[in-house]
Amino acid sequence: MIAPYEQRMGQPGAVTVATLRAQARRLGLDTAATVTVLGGREYADAASAVWPHARRPLDTTRGIGPQMRALAELARTATTTVAPHTEGIAA
Repeated sequence: MIAPYEQRMGQPGAVTVATLRAQARRLGLDTAATVTVLGGREYADAASAVWPHARRPLDTTRGIGPQMRALAELARTATTTVAPHTEGIAA
């Protein structure tokens, strides 16, 4: 879980692939078999650099409206329960 912040990829202070890779390694998630990325294309591209096998269900959406509808549909049809991760991760 990444705390919300207002940064675009590439801006000073934005998360980098190197940071994501280091966080994944530190948390033991770098070898995760199942990864789903729920974010915009630039963030999904960064996550896919760490987890090339990641599912990216929002890739076919354009804009926040279609993304919100796709997320609502995913929530309605979810078959896997995911426990919340409460440990903070720096962006």
